[in-house]
Amino acid sequence: MRSVISVFAICVAIVSGTDLARVETRVDDATRTYGVAGRNVLYAMLDRGLDWRNNDFRNPDGTTRIDSIFDLSDNSGAKAPGNPYGVGTIYTRAQIDDALANGTALAHRDAVGHGTATTGITAGNGRNSRDWKYRGMAPKATLIIIKIVAGAAGHGDQPAEASISSIPLIPNAIRFATDRAAALHLPLVMLANLGSIGGPMDGTGTLSALINKTVGPGIPGIAFVTGPSDDGGIANHAQNTVRQGQAFDVTFNKLDANQVRFDLWYPGADRYNVTIQTPSATFGPFVAPATNSLAAGQTNAAFNYYHYGASATPYGAVTRREVLIDFLGAAGKYTITLTPTAAGAGRFDAFLNTINGKAEFTKDVVPGYTVWDLAAAANNICPNDYVFSNRWADVNGVVRGIPVDHIGDLWEGSGIGPTVDGRLGVDVSAPGNTVFAPLAPQSVYGTSLANQIQDGKGFYTAQNAVSGAAPQVTGIIALMLEMNPVLDAALIKSILQQTARGDAFTGQLPNPRWGFGKVDAQAAVAAAAALPGAKPYFSLDRNVIAIDYPLGSDAPAAMAVQISAGNAASGFVVSSSDSWLSADVTGGSAPATISVTANPAGLSEGDYAGELTIAGDDGAAVPQTIMVHLHVRVAAPLITGIVDAGLQDAGFANGGWLKIRGFGLASSTRTWQADDFKGDSLPTTLDGVQVTIFDRPGFISAVSPTELTVLAPDNSLTNTRFAIVVRQNGKTSNVWVANTLARNPQFFRFDGRHAVALHDDGSLVGPTDMVVATNAFNGLFANLFIGPGSSPAVAGEKIHLYGTGCGATDPALPAATKINSSAPVNDVTSLTIGGQTAATSFVGVVDNGLCRVDAVVPSLPSGDAEAILKIGSFVSAFGAFVAVQ
Repeated sequence: MRSVISVFAICVAIVSGTDLARVETRVDDATRTYGVAGRNVLYAMLDRGLDWRNNDFRNPDGTTRIDSIFDLSDNSGAKAPGNPYGVGTIYTRAQIDDALANGTALAHRDAVGHGTATTGITAGNGRNSRDWKYRGMAPKATLIIIKIVAGAAGHGDQPAEASISSIPLIPNAIRFATDRAAALHLPLVMLANLGSIGGPMDGTGTLSALINKTVGPGIPGIAFVTGPSDDGGIANHAQNTVRQGQAFDVTFNKLDANQVRFDLWYPGADRYNVTIQTPSATFGPFVAPATNSLAAGQTNAAFNYYHYGASATPYGAVTRREVLIDFLGAAGKYTITLTPTAAGAGRFDAFLNTINGKAEFTKDVVPGYTVWDLAAAANNICPNDYVFSNRWADVNGVVRGIPVDHIGDLWEGSGIGPTVDGRLGVDVSAPGNTVFAPLAPQSVYGTSLANQIQDGKGFYTAQNAVSGAAPQVTGIIALMLEMNPVLDAALIKSILQQTARGDAFTGQLPNPRWGFGKVDAQAAVAAAAALPGAKPYFSLDRNVIAIDYPLGSDAPAAMAVQISAGNAASGFVVSSSDSWLSADVTGGSAPATISVTANPAGLSEGDYAGELTIAGDDGAAVPQTIMVHLHVRVAAPLITGIVDAGLQDAGFANGGWLKIRGFGLASSTRTWQADDFKGDSLPTTLDGVQVTIFDRPGFISAVSPTELTVLAPDNSLTNTRFAIVVRQNGKTSNVWVANTLARNPQFFRFDGRHAVALHDDGSLVGPTDMVVATNAFNGLFANLFIGPGSSPAVAGEKIHLYGTGCGATDPALPAATKINSSAPVNDVTSLTIGGQTAATSFVGVVDNGLCRVDAVVPSLPSGDAEAILKIGSFVSAFGAFVAVQ
């Protein structure tokens, strides 16, 4: 194979200046192309309430973005003027603004933090984050906050919050949201961000009927969203057929002493007597209600038992009977015997709701069928959750994460279809694990430093599960409604389904796990823009500009933004939100060039955020926005983030490559050259730039004003927070704390997805003739691959994969000295490609910080096969693929 690769050339640079969930879902693309940001669209959150003071939900002038709050956990205002619902307490925009202006309190809070986080994913404006990085999908939407869930233990100086029964409150919540939409004459998308298995779950219940009546075909400008549940991945659904004359046992193990709910549904034409056997006693048989209009029950210290006819269930008149048992007793084996007195070979579906206690069925387990009752409504839009990230650094720089989450795949706890009546159940899926969202500081979430992210400055937290995915799809629907306010829920659902994308993880689509695939906002908004009722729009070649301005330097140069138009848009006007921000326009109609100027004269040190709004001169078009962020700083380096150079995420290994990102890090842009070395000693200074990692110098291979590529020095300390400082020509940066690990094996990726791997002839392993951007490898690594292009690996072929962070070798290879040999790692290694073990002949270090894995490709189907390297107990990140055929 070709000679040793220059290590500094393969430290791939991936820009991560925006929340990656917006990039993954193509929301940023949709905003840049169509201008959509949720303006003049109502987002109604049905959740745990909101930290209404939070800057993410306020306008630049400090006023609220909240139209109203309907707190259904507090009935003190149930009879107040202006509350026709007879329940809850209503706060108007005027009341919220008055409280904000005067520093007074409202008797409303998000005690847990869930409502604040998930509302921010949909519609936070990100104003608590640098460059509005953690803004939501529809950051200009108008908020309707409906508190429908409550219950929290006391924490810090905050009192406990009593629980409420949420399901009966849903009709009032929907009525309030639709009433506000009618009063304001605005389109509306509602999100019920709650739900667990229970109910008929076949679309026949009262609440499903309410959803289907409220949204659907022929009802323009309104949609309803709720995810399937967080009840997947466990043995909580049993299914079988009961025949006349044959008693049937349904068995499960109760794993603790907490309450477990058993919920069984069977055909309304059948009749099953029920016998209950606990670990200590037998009860019954309990006779089935004689008709479907009757119900029966038994209560004792071991359980609460209810048996409902199909017309008498708590969910209204449905097609099936319900046996509902809340088990209160000890752990052990439980058996429910069904003895049919009338049976037409009908199927039963039994569920274990394990929110409180833990339990699992021991037989008749059938995966799926965990789309909760409200989500099973035919006109609901049901998003599922997949994993996009499983690792972050907390506010103290400690690496946190959920290592079992498999990046790219469905989160294992996601509820999945089909519905009980056999429909697909799930529509699309969104990257809910892990996203970063606004934090309610006085909530339960606020007590966890581990979930508070490093660059969030105490304002942002990690959110996971279906609760992190459903708000993203809700925000995308808000974008669709801004583009085309007359879309109905059926059309929105169809567009989302037809524009979703598949990949190696989704498999053949549609299916009950993924629905129609991973959501694509750009394609969905494009489809909405092509339908009757769509608005004119303006497109920009870029809509986010960040300007670094060291005090005392020359004024920033003007920047050109190209504008084009669609759907018959043409003439436009530009307005600025701030005096320091201005625009000159070449021509008053699109296509045109907008020259953006930021004037820092008179501004003191700090971060300034402004907007240029581009509006159609007839008022018909979707407004477009150029977000401009001006950072005025003292003339010294500023670190804004540090990541491992392979994973591009938190954590690094001693002797491995990392990236330091920020502003003013260097005054030049270049990589190290031969004359930068002193003999075999690696340079610790490059063009006046030095980096200290803990108490020793790092080795700098590449510098630029916004990024440094650095080899971490050897250090016996591991799993330790290291203070990292940059010095540039005598000026010292802020201190950034990052977490070092004994090993952090990570493959380099040349397009964010494919692992850097070479054939024996030195050409790139990748999709056939894939074009590799020349700047993808700092301008050097690309030189190895330009020409014939890439090609997939084949079974039996030996390939060479490259990464960093492999750790110690035998013999040791000091990081400070130029490596001219190779050495294997000093721990047990294994590699899988496409889930199959790949034989390796060498796993070790071949250049400073550069790890090579020589492997034989196993027999695999054509496509992308995931490569996972394990060294000792350390495992490389999911999501690095090798193209095979």
